[in-house]
Amino acid sequence: MPSAETKNPPSDIALDLSDIQGIIASGYGHLSHSRYLFLQIEEASKAKGWLRSLLRDRHITSSLWGEKPPTAVNLAVTYAGLQALEAPAELLQSFSKEFIEGMTEPNRTRQLGDFGINAPDRWEQPWQPDTTVDLLLILQATAADLGALDDAYRAQLGPNGLKLLAVETGYIPVDSREHFGFHDSISQPAIEGSPKAEKTRINAQDLIKAGEFILGYLNEDGNYPSTPTVPVAQDPTHSLSLLPQTALKDFGRNGSYLVYRKIAQDVAGFRRYFQDTFSTPEERLLMMSKIVGRWPSGAPLVQAPDADPLGDRLPDNDFLANSNDFAYGPEDPQGFRCPFSSHIRRTNPRDSLGQDASESIKSSRRRRLLRRGAVYGDPLPEGVIEDDGQPRGLLFFCINANIRRQFEFVQQSWVNAPTFNGLYDERDPLVGYNPDGSLRTAIVPKEPLSQSLSLPNFVTLKGGAYFFLPSLSALTFLATE
Repeated sequence: MPSAETKNPPSDIALDLSDIQGIIASGYGHLSHSRYLFLQIEEASKAKGWLRSLLRDRHITSSLWGEKPPTAVNLAVTYAGLQALEAPAELLQSFSKEFIEGMTEPNRTRQLGDFGINAPDRWEQPWQPDTTVDLLLILQATAADLGALDDAYRAQLGPNGLKLLAVETGYIPVDSREHFGFHDSISQPAIEGSPKAEKTRINAQDLIKAGEFILGYLNEDGNYPSTPTVPVAQDPTHSLSLLPQTALKDFGRNGSYLVYRKIAQDVAGFRRYFQDTFSTPEERLLMMSKIVGRWPSGAPLVQAPDADPLGDRLPDNDFLANSNDFAYGPEDPQGFRCPFSSHIRRTNPRDSLGQDASESIKSSRRRRLLRRGAVYGDPLPEGVIEDDGQPRGLLFFCINANIRRQFEFVQQSWVNAPTFNGLYDERDPLVGYNPDGSLRTAIVPKEPLSQSLSLPNFVTLKGGAYFFLPSLSALTFLATE
C-alpha cells in the first residue's frame, strides 16, 4: 500500500557531490530553458585544454545543488568522443557493450523498435551515418539568461578545436504540460543520499539506491554497477581513485550513462484521432487519459478514476496533480481505472507485474530512469486539429547506470512488447510503434464489455545516441596531455 505519511529513512550513503556532475543530482527546475550543443572534436590537444577550462566552472558540480545556481553547465561524451580524446585502449574496451556499439547498431535497433519512420537512416542530422557526434554540452538558464550563456560557450568552440554540428533548444512549460497537454515529469525517482532525498519527503517506492544512477555505489541488487577502468600506470597524475582489490583505476565512479532521444509529437493527429473517434468532449478527455494513465492535470486515474479533479486549473502544489505514491494492486487489479497498456503503467508497473506484488515492485525499482528532458517547439494553439508544419516534441534524456538493464529493457520489454503483462498484441498506446507501421491496438477494460482502440502513430523518432556523463575526476583524466 502507498505510504504517503512516512518519512525518508536515514541514509548512510555519502555521495561525493563535488565530483558528480550537477545534472545527475538535479533537474534544475528553476532553470526553465536549455540549449544542447552537439559537438565534434577536430583537434584533441585543443579540446583537452577546453576541458580543463570547463572544469574551472563552479556550476558543473552537484555540490551547489542547494544553492540554485543562476546557470548550469554539464558535459557528456560518446564512445567516439572518447576515441577522439585519445583515451587509452584499455579504457575504451572496458565500457559496456551497448555504449561501445551505440544506439544504431543493427541488433540494438531491432531491440529498441526503431523501424520504418523511426529507423536511423531517416533520422535528422547530426545522427546520419556520415556524421559523428563526440560531445554534448548542456547549458541551462532562465529564458532571459540563456542567450548570453550560449553565446559565451559558442565563442569558445572554434578556437578550442571543436565543431558545432547541431543545436537543440528546450524549455519547461509554465504549467509543466508537454505538447499533448498532459502534466509531465511526475514519476521521478529520487537518488538515495542526494540533496533532494535528504531535504524532501519521498515516498518509499521512489527512493532508489544510488547505484541505479551513479557508478560506484550499491544498486537495488546490493551490487556495484559495472564500471570502466584504466590500469594504474595510465593515470600518472592520480586523477582517478583506485578500484578496491585491483590494480585498476575507477574511471566510472561518480559518473553515469545518458540516453538521448529526440521525439517529434504529432499533436494535430493526436487531437484529430480523439475528436473523430469519440462524440463528446468528456469521452475524448477520458480516453486520452486512459492511454496516458493520468488526467491532463497529472492526477492518476487510480486515485481519480471518474473525472479530472483539477479540470483546467494549474496543478501547482496540488497533491493529486503531483501524486506518485500509489499502487495498482489494491485499487485497480483489473485495469478498470488505469488500463494495463497505458503509458504510465508500462513504464513503471509498480506492483502490477504478475501475481507477486513484492517481486513486481522489486523488478520495477531495478528499471527506474532518471529523466532530464525538455519540450521543444511552440505549442500548437488550443483546439487546432490541422498540423501547422512547425516542429515540436520532446528532447528525452534519461540517466541510468546500466543502459541495458534500465533504458533498453523498458523500451524493449515494456514499451514495445506486444505481450506486456499478459496483453495480446498491444504496444504502448502513446509512444509505441508497430514495426509494419500499422494501427496499434489498445484495449480499455470496461464492464460489461471492454473497448478496443485502433491507434495511429503519434510520435516519430528523429535521432538519438548513448553518452557517458563523466565525473569531474574522469574529465580531469581525459583533459590530461
